[in-house]
Amino acid sequence: MKKDTSFYEKYKKKLEEEGVEWKPVNKHNLDLIRKIEIISETIELIKETMDEENFFISKDNIDTYLFDTFIVTAKLVGCLNCGMYVIYMENASVARFYMRQLETYISGIDLFQDHEMKQTIEKNYVEVLRDEVLSFKETFIEWVKHFEKDDFEDEWNLY
Repeated sequence: MKKDTSFYEKYKKKLEEEGVEWKPVNKHNLDLIRKIEIISETIELIKETMDEENFFISKDNIDTYLFDTFIVTAKLVGCLNCGMYVIYMENASVARFYMRQLETYISGIDLFQDHEMKQTIEKNYVEVLRDEVLSFKETFIEWVKHFEKDDFEDEWNLY
């Protein structure tokens, strides 16, 4: 599922044209978009190279996490240069939720494969995916440090 232009490239160019790519919140946001694209590509590779399926590690389950990365991408793109604290917080919360789900699934893959004593997914791919998710998490933590509280109120009073 290779695209001609990645979201990262498209929105980096757009922010450069607007002259706001230098802002730390936008720089980290772009980094996250690039990282989630890499995570999506890795998940697609895992799905393509699976030897067999079982109730925990199946192409349908892998698709679920791939679709989750698409939601994370949309939430990250929605934050680019938005300047609204509530939008940053809502979208960051959704992104964190889906990434935590993926972290848990990766741990489950390890446990299941160790328990079953057979590899459905190549161990190196799982390690690469885990490393990419960790890198995403580290950049995410830096990104949220740059959210600036504003005067807009959250009607649900959550943020």
